[in-house]
Formats: sequence, structure tokens, C-alpha cells
Amino acid sequence: MSIGEEREPSKDLLISIVNGNDRGYIYECVESIIRNTQGITYDIVVIDNCTGDARLSELEEMGATLMRNERPMGFSSNHSQVLPMLDGYRYLLVFNDDAYPANNAFGMMIRELDDEPTTAIAGCRIIGVDGEDQPGAAPFPGLRYFVTNALGIDRDKGARYPRIFTEYIDFSKSGYVDWVSGCSMMLRTAFIREHGFLDTGYFMFLEDTDICRRARAAGYRVKYMAQATVVHYGGGSSKVKGKGITPQLYIETQRSRLRYLKKYTLMSYFLYWGFINIYVYLKVLKSALSGDMEWVNGALSKTKKRLLT
Repeated sequence: MSIGEEREPSKDLLISIVNGNDRGYIYECVESIIRNTQGITYDIVVIDNCTGDARLSELEEMGATLMRNERPMGFSSNHSQVLPMLDGYRYLLVFNDDAYPANNAFGMMIRELDDEPTTAIAGCRIIGVDGEDQPGAAPFPGLRYFVTNALGIDRDKGARYPRIFTEYIDFSKSGYVDWVSGCSMMLRTAFIREHGFLDTGYFMFLEDTDICRRARAAGYRVKYMAQATVVHYGGGSSKVKGKGITPQLYIETQRSRLRYLKKYTLMSYFLYWGFINIYVYLKVLKSALSGDMEWVNGALSKTKKRLLT
């Protein structure tokens, strides 16, 4: 991927944040970055994804660069808008608007990456506002996980997260992993120039897994850094207030899974395509019979009568 004529980087980090809701998380996010980030040079870019927030000019007063979308865009497409700005930065941080660093997380990550030239991507420990660990890293998913997750049988009774996350690593310890969460993901700009950035074919979900898989395939390492801590409200970027995940985002989740499988395991793609099409339409039928027409209309408007477009 060409990002313009390369010159010697003059700053350490460019932080890309998508403001995707109207809950006001973004202000706490930017304030916390400014308060906690030390020992590095950085700039913050906030991409407003058509929230209609009347306070956005406050972000510019805080020192952030503000970009306003004319139409809503997906996770990868939003963050890809900062690519022309990468010239002059050594690292790029993809960061959620509903998260904030609890310590000098970004400074710690850069210092460790500077000592590990073969590590292209790094993630950090993610703590919920309840103090519990959220999955910051995991093994690459496959057909078995996608099917069991869709059926709701992917976790132990009473468990908050699927076994694929809870059995993988001790989140209190650093280590090399398959992939790290896009909630807070730092990438070398040199890697982006050579191997590309987030796949814009994903609207939301699995774009972080995809780029980590490409990094691993290219011979780079991906590291989970437990000493760098981020607090995450969890789901604030992808939920509607009081309603959880919308039917539209549920469908986008399935489309992302199909795209991922098609890129890396074609036979699994065909198997999951058949399974999830049947499952979604059974879910639509069940919702219709129970009178949940909001879910039915939302799902069908997104699928346009079919899951794949």
C-alpha cells in the first residue's frame, strides 16, 4: 500500500479514534489520553461517524484533529481515513471511543515495541468498568467457534466469555498471541506500508483478527502487553442505548465471519454459509411469531432477503 513519499518519522504515535455514538465517551477518552500519556510524542485524530454531536468542537480545543464523515462508515473504512497522515509517525494506534488508558499504556507499548523489531502489532490488557478482564487476545477462530457461538454453546454455564478467550492465556501476563483486540491495537507504520492496513471489506468485527493473521503469515509477531492497561466500557461503540446489539450489526457480524472464512479456509466458508443462512431465517421466523417485528424488519432490511450480497 502506498501512503505517500516516506520521510524520517518526526513523531512516535498517531492515535485514530472513531466517535461512533452520542453517549459522550469520546470526551473522557481524549482527556484520559492527554492526562496519562507521557514520554512520547503523539497526535490524536477523531473521526466522527455522523453522530450529530453538537459538542465536537471541544475536541479541537483539546488539541485533537477532527474529521467528520458525510455518511456512516464501518470500522476499517473509518480508520483507513488516517492513512494519508501516517507519514512522519512511527506507530499508529487504533483506539475505541468508549475506552481510556488507565496508565501510561501507550508509552509502555512503544518502549516495548522499540525493543522488539520483529513484533508488528501489539495489544494491551483491557479491563471493564466492573474491574473484570475483557478478552484482549485470542487464538484465530474457525468454523467450530463460529457455529458454537451462534448456537450459544461456546461457553461454560454462567461464564461471561466464550472458552476460546478464557482458556487461551492468563490476561495478567504478557505474551505472544495470534491476535489482539482492535479496542486498543498499535501497529508499526512500516508494517502498514509494506503489508497494508485493515481490510475495508469488513464493516465491523474480525478486522483486527484479519490483520494480525496477515502479520503472522508475513513472519511478524503479535504481542499482548499486560502491563499496559486500558479501561473499556464494552460495546459502547456498537450498541444502541438500552437495546444491545442491533439486528443490523448481528447480520454484519455474520458477514464478517463469512468474509474471514472465505479468505482463509474456503471449505469452512461454504459450510458456515449454509448453516448461518438457515439459522438466521429461523431466527427471523421465530421473532415474527413472537411479535418482535423490530428485529425482523431490521434483519431483513440489512439482508435484503439474503445474507450474502
